[in-house]
Amino acid sequence: MKKNDKLITVLGVVILIIAAVGIYYWVDEETKAPAAKLDDIFKISSEFSMRPDAITVSDSCPFYTLVATPIAVNYDKDGNQHIIPLYIEKPGETSDAVTKAEKQIGFKPINEISDLSAKDYSLYIAEKYWKQSDAVILIENNETGYSLGVVATPIASYLGIPIIVTDKIDGDVRKVLETLGVTTSIVCGEIEGYEKSLKF
Repeated sequence: MKKNDKLITVLGVVILIIAAVGIYYWVDEETKAPAAKLDDIFKISSEFSMRPDAITVSDSCPFYTLVATPIAVNYDKDGNQHIIPLYIEKPGETSDAVTKAEKQIGFKPINEISDLSAKDYSLYIAEKYWKQSDAVILIENNETGYSLGVVATPIASYLGIPIIVTDKIDGDVRKVLETLGVTTSIVCGEIEGYEKSLKF
């Protein structure tokens, strides 16, 4: 009787280990975003709700500059480049160089200096400056995501699409993406894509 008890216990432990490994590596195919094709990227369109003459961002977070770059440098549907000054300032300190540049250029920048998290800042910028966008670049909020984001930001500028910094597609991110009409995401880092996605 004791031999059978040991055998049943060992068998039960083996089944639990197999089940645990299976659950750990199992990916629900329905939740996995389908892969975007090159044709999807070529068909991307977007529309700005406003374009400032110049913009100032804080130097307190490196993601702020990435998020603002597609506003500062972008292209229209005919391939014409649109460039505005992008100033980077320390919060609470007005730079003499920026003040001098403002006088020379004659544009008063929109001040987007903020102490928001990178995620909240990117959502705020996307909602404020974009009316519609078929695509978005999703950047994971860490060093790897930032490194990939530096390389991917020119794509956002070329396509005129927003950049969202996040660790996951939560309710706040999903709401902004739905409002903009996003159907394709370009992903930088180890986060899930949204709708059709292309891993960068």
